[in-house]
Amino acid sequence: MNPKPTSQVLAEATAAMVDRHDVTDLLTRLLRDGSSSLGVDAMGLIVQAPDDTLELLVSTSHRVAELEALQVGQDEGPCVECYRSASPVVALGASVIQLRWPVSGEAIVRAGFGAVHAFPLVWHGRALGALNIFTQSDAALDESQREMAQAFTDMSTIVILQTQSIDQRQITESLREALFGRVVIEQAKGALAHLQGVDTATAYELLVTEAVQRATSVTQVAQDVLTRAQRQRTGS
Repeated sequence: MNPKPTSQVLAEATAAMVDRHDVTDLLTRLLRDGSSSLGVDAMGLIVQAPDDTLELLVSTSHRVAELEALQVGQDEGPCVECYRSASPVVALGASVIQLRWPVSGEAIVRAGFGAVHAFPLVWHGRALGALNIFTQSDAALDESQREMAQAFTDMSTIVILQTQSIDQRQITESLREALFGRVVIEQAKGALAHLQGVDTATAYELLVTEAVQRATSVTQVAQDVLTRAQRQRTGS
């Protein structure tokens, strides 16, 4: 399947926001389509939680989810640095990545990535999170790719907040709602892995596949999986 043009990816995300939509699912699709459109290998998105800590929100794969979670846990890495500085971060080549972030950088290199780029989600001067882009190549994104990456980052911010007239309380609530969807998906991955006898990476792909087949959100599929698992436990 040919990658969608960037304009189409952004247009579809904009159209989806007009109707009722699941934030987590929309961001997941935005990153998956965006990584294909940009010609990069993976993307991950972390955001500021209501308690001011950082949390993984969405990623294009379970492997990247683990890398993002490691960055948050170790309090180091391109996404963490990008969020704190509210500025783009770039690291090219295995040695540079490992030297700059000893723990998370080593994991990034072991996962097969040769370059990382991170772009901050900023709203009215406040950093809300960061979008991490991973490539197996150690080359920098070209100017066109950087512009498109910034467009995906800005769209991610808009998807989360959804309005230009928003106060501090509403920002916190929007972030809380988005993170709730992520929690449901993580719980469902574990439940499905147990029910199907597969690893969590495969469980995540099964959730995404079922969502596409049913034309519904990944969060809704995850909730259904948890409901089925609960029924099996109670025998109802």
